[in-house]
Amino acid sequence: MIPEAALEIIMNDLDMETVARLAGLNLDPPKRYYRCDNCTHRFRSSAKPEDILDTACQYCEGGSIILDKKEGV
Repeated sequence: MIPEAALEIIMNDLDMETVARLAGLNLDPPKRYYRCDNCTHRFRSSAKPEDILDTACQYCEGGSIILDKKEGV
């Protein structure tokens, strides 16, 4: 067990992101599932849908990226 005074010193030297991670909090934006409407390319991303939807697929170069309703890749 870490003494309270030592813990306070440690916590003051850490940024909020590190403290949250150590506490088990997830500050990352939720990841959504996307897929190409032309090929079989599927992936997860934390990008906002408006930033990624309808962009060209980088694998087949012929399809558009759409939101995938299925969970898991």
